[in-house]
This record gives sequence, C-alpha cells and structure tokens, in this order.
Amino acid sequence: MRAFLVILVALSLSQNAWSAERNANLQLAAHARALESQSQATLGISLRQISLLLQADPHVFNRKETLEQDGSWPLLKDLEAKGFVEIHEPHTLPDGDTNMLGASVVQYRATTKGLAVVTAINTK
Repeated sequence: MRAFLVILVALSLSQNAWSAERNANLQLAAHARALESQSQATLGISLRQISLLLQADPHVFNRKETLEQDGSWPLLKDLEAKGFVEIHEPHTLPDGDTNMLGASVVQYRATTKGLAVVTAINTK
C-alpha cells in the first residue's frame, strides 16, 4: 500500500511539472507570435528574415540549392525587393576557380537600410 501511495505522489508531481512546462511553452509561443506580428507591422519582414539579415556577410558563399531547400531563398529575394539586402550570384570563387562543385553560390550583404536594422538590434 505504501509503495502505491509513493507512486501516486510521484505521478502527481510529474503531472504538475509537465503542466507547468506546457504552460511555459504556451507563453513562449504566444510571445513569439506577438514578436512576429510586431516585426511584420514595424519592418514588413518576418523574424526569420531578420535572422537572415543578421547573418548577411558578403564574404560568405551560400549554396543556392541549400537556400532553396530550407525556404530561405524566397525570403532573401523579398529582403532584396524591400531594400534590406543586396544579392550577388558570382560565377567564380575569390581564387578565380570556376568549378564550384556543380553548385550555384550566392552572396548577400546588408544595405544601408539593412545595416540600420542590424545596428538597432545589436545595441539593445
């Protein structure tokens, strides 16, 4: 009987912990939705696009195929259309090599408008 009571208490405690974790996750999700709405209303871009903007580096070569597969390519094109980044599709690597493993590569950098957003985020 005593073992049964111990099991019931343990189950009750784990249920309370699970419930608290679930509530915390729901609060985080609500907060993320609010931030997404604020980003869309303020800048006209999504949080994922802000993440891409923060990663903008003209010295990095990204495989276009990878960007297309993970859904980043249309987001980058939208950032370019809105003036946040400039996209360049080089035909050679910096060393002059034209053999890029059969893949198309892309470089993108933040424009002045994009840098203003990056600076604002990094100073908070």
